[in-house]
Amino acid sequence: TINENFYWTNVDCSQYTILPTPHLLHNLVFVQQADCSQYNLPMCPRNFEPVCGSDGTNYSNECMLCFQNMERKSNILIRSKGEC
Repeated sequence: TINENFYWTNVDCSQYTILPTPHLLHNLVFVQQADCSQYNLPMCPRNFEPVCGSDGTNYSNECMLCFQNMERKSNILIRSKGEC
């Protein structure tokens, strides 16, 4: 909910990590860990439900982001649903 001062209250942010953007340190981005446990990697479905990775790359779906993390031993997070 939003209170009279236009601040969010009673918001559960435990699923998010806060990272500074690469260009402006005062501009924060909330990112979310991909749920890779639901996929049978390295196989991914071909559905197009794009996500924007914390690396600024568009992934065709969450599974493809998980696959990238597995292949490169990285920890790219979901910056937002949809294209960057």
